[in-house]
Amino acid sequence: MKSGQLICKSHYRWSVMLLAMTLMLLLLGTGKVEAVTEAPEQRNIILLIGDGLSFSTITATRVFKVGPDGDLAMDTLEHHGWISTHALNSLVTGSASAGTAIATGRKTNNGMVGMLPDGTELDSILDIAQDMGKSTGLVTTSRITHATPAAFGASSASRGNWQDIATDYIFESQPDILLGGGLRFWLDDQALEHSNFVTDPAKDSHRVMDRLVKQGLTEAEALADNGLLDDAREQGYEVIYTSQELASLNMVDLSANEKKVLGLFSLSHMAYENDREDWASHEPHLVTMTKAALDYLNQDQDGFFLMVEAARIDHAQHGNSLVNTIHDTVAFDKAVRAALDFQKNNPNTLVIVTSDHDCGNLALEWPRGEFPAIGEIPFKDIDLDRKERGATMTTRELLSKLDELAVAGTLTPETVTYIKDLFYRDGVWTSGDHTAVDVPIMATGPGAEMIAGRMDNTDVFEVMKTALGIAVVEK
Repeated sequence: MKSGQLICKSHYRWSVMLLAMTLMLLLLGTGKVEAVTEAPEQRNIILLIGDGLSFSTITATRVFKVGPDGDLAMDTLEHHGWISTHALNSLVTGSASAGTAIATGRKTNNGMVGMLPDGTELDSILDIAQDMGKSTGLVTTSRITHATPAAFGASSASRGNWQDIATDYIFESQPDILLGGGLRFWLDDQALEHSNFVTDPAKDSHRVMDRLVKQGLTEAEALADNGLLDDAREQGYEVIYTSQELASLNMVDLSANEKKVLGLFSLSHMAYENDREDWASHEPHLVTMTKAALDYLNQDQDGFFLMVEAARIDHAQHGNSLVNTIHDTVAFDKAVRAALDFQKNNPNTLVIVTSDHDCGNLALEWPRGEFPAIGEIPFKDIDLDRKERGATMTTRELLSKLDELAVAGTLTPETVTYIKDLFYRDGVWTSGDHTAVDVPIMATGPGAEMIAGRMDNTDVFEVMKTALGIAVVEK
């Protein structure tokens, strides 16, 4: 298991001295010594990960939101570069191995979180921040036990071991605030009290006996299982289920009373941003969760670490949906803006915006000589003056002919619209899965100058350690 919050926050200076001495004793003779350098007492890190975010994703979102010459919030960070993403055993990475590389600075095999293939459990930047007396938080639009947040707060040989990941959260790493989806992995299948979007606990819970046995519990343990929500409460977590409950929290009082927060706003992943108002209005937006986490964590005078993930960008790209990709990236950019606004008032905060991998390998096309309007999804991927293989006319001539047929009544307008839609796909994608292309990274604040040019995803961990005042000094 990973180390928990071992040092009382009120003893920050003593914790720094102890950490420095311990690291020096452990690493003497290796040629390198890790030392804690002088750092401001409140040194914060906000790491924002757009899962699956790529350069083309950002371009498409920029064109949609502010036009090709405008700036998204993520475009305005002072330092920028790109990172390679391969896993230890694969050119194409998954979120588990990529998240582990960012969180711990070590490559691992696809599917593993916070752990090396030989079973060695790794300390993440979240663990290091806690050991320095800082508060910590994980925010995501996926299940809170999903691969990316798990890489920061748990260790498991498989990202699918949600039981191990959830119990690591509440009994071991204990982040001070956890906000996301995935209630069904915590919910007792016999519970009588539950949030208003659970209709049948026995059906909606994944904590039924056969699933728990597959997670490694004995039948007796599975039969005796009463969910993890009571366990979380016993460990000091305030459990909430809706945006209204999140808004009603008094972060000052919670922090003063050393109460942590667990928000589980959906049974599984949270809704795509484009679907929120239709059927998931009780779910808080990513920017709302980000601001709430910052309000809570900023109560700690010793500083904090916060990871914010826009998880559903990746899911949209798996489905080759440019509409959902763009709307969830816009939502992510609002969270970036909230982080930058916080950083302006708290200059000892490092803000990093990056991705764990590309997904779908989107190519953004549009008819030459035209621009989409702001707010128009830029997915017209057609070259009007080309001839498709075997065709006797260009695409422009074909579309004109279709209009003539519609006017003549040979084809109905509905048929013409349908045929034209075949030429205008929802983006141009080469894949429905992850790819190995490099992804963007941007940063501002203390330590951000280390972000430049080509980097590896493991380098992000070193940047964050340096921001916390931990530097590697050659012996």
